[in-house]
Formats: sequence, structure tokens, C-alpha cells
Amino acid sequence: MSLVEVKFLSKMKKVINRNIIPNDNQLDFYLMSSEEQALSLVQYNNIPAATSFIKRELLVKFPFDESYKYMEDYPYWVKITRLGYKLYFMDNLTVYYRKGAESLTTSKKTLYNTAFMECSKLFYLKERRKEIFLHNYSLFIDREIYYHIYDFARLFLNNRNTRLNILILRIVKLIAKLKIKNIQL
Repeated sequence: MSLVEVKFLSKMKKVINRNIIPNDNQLDFYLMSSEEQALSLVQYNNIPAATSFIKRELLVKFPFDESYKYMEDYPYWVKITRLGYKLYFMDNLTVYYRKGAESLTTSKKTLYNTAFMECSKLFYLKERRKEIFLHNYSLFIDREIYYHIYDFARLFLNNRNTRLNILILRIVKLIAKLKIKNIQL
């Protein structure tokens, strides 16, 4: 993986540059064994997708799982580290990325990008849920709440981004957090 420079496009069409430089915890990931990397990746993905370089032979031998249409990279990292392939860090700037109002993940009409969220939820349920439950129970609870809130927004709020819906979601999230804290006490 390598460094990324992100160009954020503001409303005034002014370009704001920001380098994404891994912090020490993220760099420690690359010192782990492939087994440790796999367990870490199941819990959190800190790898910017556009910065990866993959040997062609590895892609031919283990192709991307295209059932995860909007996030093929993350399941791929989990898959290859589980197979014993270690991920390494390359300290070079390799990507310029522009993020603006027209990007796939930016929408003013919806609360969630449904296509991405359905893909993310599928990956969680098929590949991550059991391991997270076994190794990080508080993260398991957090992810369960996260996907249930997404389902609530999709089913009951029609995934519409309105002030009222945002307020309702905030209240639902707050209630969920308070209930979890009461359970843990």
C-alpha cells in the first residue's frame, strides 16, 4: 500500500490538498504476520483502496470476488491475508484522488448509499460477523447496531435525507448507545 493525496473540491470550486499519511498504529499493521493482518482486517479496514499494487499472478490465482461490487478491495485483502499472503507498505505518493459533489459516496438526497451499504452488510454477514463476535465483542455490538440503523433508515425513513430523518436517526443512535451502556453496567 502507498500514500494518497486527496484533493477535496469545496463548494467554491477551490481545491484543498490533504495527504493521507498512515499513523503509527496503521504502520504497525504492516509489521504483523499475515494471520495477524487478517484478524485486524476483519475488524477494521485502514487500507486506502486506490493505493494498492498487486502482482498479476496473485490476481490471476485469486481473483476479486465480484459479488462485492462496490468494495472488491476490502474482501480481497481479508481473503489473501487469510491465505497467508502478507501486505506491505510502500512509502511513496502514488495516487491523486479528487472527491467532489458528484462522487459515488456523496449524495444530498439519501442518508446512505444503498448499493454500497448492501454490499458492506453482505460482506459483514458472510465474512466478518462470526470472527468479530469471537475476538471483539464491543465491536460486534457496534456493527450490529450500525446495520440495524441502516435497515431502519432504509425501511422506515425511505433512506431520504431530510432534516427530520437526520434528527430521527440521531435519536435512534443515541438510544441504542444508551441501551448498550446500561447493559454493560
